[in-house]
Amino acid sequence: MKRLFTLVSFLVALCLLSPSVLCAQGEDSRMKVGVTGFTNSDENDTKYVSSITERVLSVVQRTNRFLVIDLTSPEARQEALDQAAQNWNKDWDSDDIIDPAKGLNAVYTITGEIGDIKFIKLTSSNPNGYKSTLPITIKIIETESGSVVNSKYFESATPERQLTPQDALSKALNVFEPLLTDYVLNNFPLELSIARIETEKKGKATEVIIYGGSSFGIEKGAVFEVASIDRSLGGALPKQIGVIKVSEVLNDKFSKASVKKGGEEISRAISNSQEITCTLVK
Repeated sequence: MKRLFTLVSFLVALCLLSPSVLCAQGEDSRMKVGVTGFTNSDENDTKYVSSITERVLSVVQRTNRFLVIDLTSPEARQEALDQAAQNWNKDWDSDDIIDPAKGLNAVYTITGEIGDIKFIKLTSSNPNGYKSTLPITIKIIETESGSVVNSKYFESATPERQLTPQDALSKALNVFEPLLTDYVLNNFPLELSIARIETEKKGKATEVIIYGGSSFGIEKGAVFEVASIDRSLGGALPKQIGVIKVSEVLNDKFSKASVKKGGEEISRAISNSQEITCTLVK
């Protein structure tokens, strides 16, 4: 599937006082993404909406791709609205599912619709049991414009008989989780920032520290493309300037990476306080 979301995040490496000074104390530059409560097409299935939405939220959080804004409950939405009002000194529309995410600078908002959940009662076995089929349509909304930029239909089924309808639905959700995880990972590459240049030789960066460690799912050997971002044309125009490879995961927040390509360009971009993003490619 074509990657539609290889876009820069809003938080990036800031100005360095010198090549060895930590940049803005390591800003978390992961993309902000909101997750709203899901809707359902069958009123009889309303009691299952909350548990299904919680599963989706958990999957998105566990990918470590984003700074996730929880909008799945009225309480969470109100908390987001209050924070947005403080950030912008204005009121936001409490009835608009997008406004809380927009007020907190979420690049995308994930929402979805739960179709007609099927429960099949199996009477040929002893004791009787149930299977379930769960249809879900996931929608990715560009927060600023409100446009749906991608959607995907999923249908998962209980692989074997369960004693109760609730157990059957839970098993169908277990089948759905890895499908959703793959969808998220394939369409939202991890984007991080360079915290500082660790070593430099003759004006060329040879090692850098990136803001992203074990809690981001970073592993030794991960490769990132480094790009500078030009916003002078009114939008984000990325230009690849280098390639780095993780040589050591330092802790939960930081990793060390060797510069494989573009050491001089990376040093120059950081010295000139250019906006930089590092996108995971493998």
